[in-house]
Amino acid sequence: MVKVMYPIECCVDLAAENQRWHDDLAHDPPYAQSVFEIARVHFDIVRSRDQQLQKLVHMSNSLGPLRKQLASSDVVVTDSMVFVVVALALVSEAFDELDDALMHLRGLHTMIKLRGGLAALAHKRSLQIKCCRVDLALTMRTGEKPLLFSVDSLMWKPYLADTAKTPMVPWHTLVDNPDIRLVNVWLDLRDFIISVNLAHQTKRKISPVLFQEVLISVQYRLHNLAYSSHDRQETLRLAMVALSASLFLGVHSLHSRPMHCKRLEGALGASLRAFDETGGKAYLELNLWLIFLGKMSGLDLPEDRPCLEQNLLKTTRALRLTTWVEVRLVLKGFLWVDIFHDDAGERIFISAKSAEITSPG
Repeated sequence: MVKVMYPIECCVDLAAENQRWHDDLAHDPPYAQSVFEIARVHFDIVRSRDQQLQKLVHMSNSLGPLRKQLASSDVVVTDSMVFVVVALALVSEAFDELDDALMHLRGLHTMIKLRGGLAALAHKRSLQIKCCRVDLALTMRTGEKPLLFSVDSLMWKPYLADTAKTPMVPWHTLVDNPDIRLVNVWLDLRDFIISVNLAHQTKRKISPVLFQEVLISVQYRLHNLAYSSHDRQETLRLAMVALSASLFLGVHSLHSRPMHCKRLEGALGASLRAFDETGGKAYLELNLWLIFLGKMSGLDLPEDRPCLEQNLLKTTRALRLTTWVEVRLVLKGFLWVDIFHDDAGERIFISAKSAEITSPG
């Protein structure tokens, strides 16, 4: 569970995370039964993903107490009920049963509205965050817009960055009249990644609250923006979606879950294939970062890999970069998480250089 909630858990202070679910287990028997059944489903997943009948029985059992509570004419939506539906959505998503997961998510949305909105869960911050995580995870899987926050309900100012002290983004010369909302998301991600890199270097930890709140702010804003497929800002938006998802939601290996992020694969891949060797330095450096990000996020389709490898080599040659140290210095000018990207990036570079050396002609 830790690796699901915190893919970069080595930099997150898990000791500060307050888990008080035992109180609910003691005082809410239907909730306790539901959690028990969902836990059984989890262990079924661990043992074998083929136990379909047993899984369905457990899922039905877990819903039974909740259905009885909701059928009451004077129903009051409790924290326990909300948690059970979140867990059911996550289990369905884990089984790739996205229709069921979306059904649970819509039910969760209705329950939260009955409670008066997410603000009504403020007394249990971890539950608020779990609701947002399942909403965002299913947005990544299905391409549906997130339900819990919309364009009109979002704050578009920076969450972390101080714009009065912040320099321009590294791609500002490549976009005419950049959308300040997208710029602010980039700046927030940049400041957050600086904190993660510093925590790793000094062997310190960042707050799990900061970790999760940045997740919520960045992901919801990105999913509520969209640009023309020919607009470079759409490529940047998709790149930030892929990066933030790999950090916050653990979507760092799409090969094992082929339904993940198909629209990212297609849209970002098309941009990466459209290489312009005559582009200026800013364009080439951005292209280099996008290639590495696409490959490390698993968004390079098999048929694209030879082309992307060639583009990587062409870009490094155009920039006169011959070593990994030189390449990494360029990549660090964008969004780069040392502990997450250094080893994978070096392997990609070495592989490309080896292929160049061994290729005929």
